[in-house]
Amino acid sequence: MTDNAPLQFPVERGLLLNILIDAIEWSARDFWAQIDHYPDFDAIEKRLEDPAKGVDDDEVLVRVCDDEDGMARAEERPMVDVTLATLEAATRWALTNYSHLLPFHITDNVVDDIDYDAIGADVILQKAVLDEVVYG
Repeated sequence: MTDNAPLQFPVERGLLLNILIDAIEWSARDFWAQIDHYPDFDAIEKRLEDPAKGVDDDEVLVRVCDDEDGMARAEERPMVDVTLATLEAATRWALTNYSHLLPFHITDNVVDDIDYDAIGADVILQKAVLDEVVYG
């Protein structure tokens, strides 16, 4: 793995939310992560679609810690707050460093589509939570 600079284009916020949901549902929750503060993602999605309500970049969407070996909430494994900002940074990094898993499309200087599967979504969440890709 190389440590290239992240992609410089922003990522559409609804796409970030979908990636987070899919990473949790398809992989992380079952294999390596303990999830805390699991909100109503439908409500968050509706707020993303309504500019008057919106979602702040630093609003905590979920709290996650590494729990691959079942030793949940050990002191050396603090919960990490995942926000739109941390998720976007992880996604932009992954689009550069794992481009073979994450083909994407840019429209009007915004990443508006990423063709990802469970592995690609999980890579993004691992980067957001662990600051590296550890599993898979």
